[in-house]
Amino acid sequence: MFDSYQKFKQNSIFLGCKEEEIRAVYSLGHESSIHKDDYLIREGEQAKEIYLVLEGQLEITKRDAQTQLDLHIATLNVNDIVGELGVLDRGPRSASVRALTEGRLIAIPFDQLQSLAEKNLTFSKIFLHITRKVAERLRSSTETTVSTLKTRIILSTFLVEIIAILCIFSFLLASVKQLFKSEAYTIYVTLPLTLFVAIVGLIFVRQFQFPLSQVGITTNRWKQAVYEGIIFTVPVLFLILMAKFVCILFLPAMPLFKINPHFSLTVVYVLLVVPLQEVIARGIIQGSLEQFLSVKYQKLTSIVMADLMFSSFHVILSLFFGVIVFLPGLYFGWLYSRTHNLMGVWIAHALVGIWGVNIVGF
Repeated sequence: MFDSYQKFKQNSIFLGCKEEEIRAVYSLGHESSIHKDDYLIREGEQAKEIYLVLEGQLEITKRDAQTQLDLHIATLNVNDIVGELGVLDRGPRSASVRALTEGRLIAIPFDQLQSLAEKNLTFSKIFLHITRKVAERLRSSTETTVSTLKTRIILSTFLVEIIAILCIFSFLLASVKQLFKSEAYTIYVTLPLTLFVAIVGLIFVRQFQFPLSQVGITTNRWKQAVYEGIIFTVPVLFLILMAKFVCILFLPAMPLFKINPHFSLTVVYVLLVVPLQEVIARGIIQGSLEQFLSVKYQKLTSIVMADLMFSSFHVILSLFFGVIVFLPGLYFGWLYSRTHNLMGVWIAHALVGIWGVNIVGF
């Protein structure tokens, strides 16, 4: 009880209050615990109490009627208050409050607090501080709104540029499609086109002054990325070999291994094409979608959408090739989402590409 009171009296709404005044308000409240993910307040409920946070962290959310998504408004910590707007208008709750961690709170009924202030005007200073809290929350909400609008602008620009890149890339591929009849020409066409897309994407990143770490170009968690890029890919290589065995059952003349004679092209593929492709697919597209999308399954949606966009680059070659690119792309997207470091997914992509195309020979 003593510990709770010490935390209670530190709240800024009691600034300038005497000890006996704070104790009088404290005697009105009742303390309760809240578990992680439980709701303290539901939007639309009738407001009856104001809450002071003693321990834990809470999130204020607002339900969007059109998408039915809970949009983040603010995060509350120890010594914050919540539900203060109801003290002023006594209307229904304008937002929901959910616990992000285990926590403790003290609830003070509006009516009893109002009655105390009417009996002794010295308590009116508490209402003045609560009004200031409302103003601070409103200012914070304004900043959140501006941030949301900025995000919409960035995402809109991103979508326009990605669509433009897809169209340009497809037209360029179509115009040189005849070169793909010879495997030796493939790298010479793919490399400059991939480099073009990567440069345009990085220009977008720098346009909004994002750090390169946001697109996976970083040394953060590189050891974990490299380790997982190797260890997690070994079972994938085995699955590729098993898939080739299945193909041989239907096409007995098909060899188990088909070594690519163009070793120099393989080196270029690993050192140049693969990292550029991963910068585009995982770093720029998936990373941007993870940053800006506001959907229920944000990470999964980002992985799938980035993979679909990147796979569509290859459909111009053949539908089969587009599907083949899409399947391992889901794995690469998941791998990247674990560390957001391109080193691991670069290694995984190189291993799968060399094994699947240059050795097993799909």
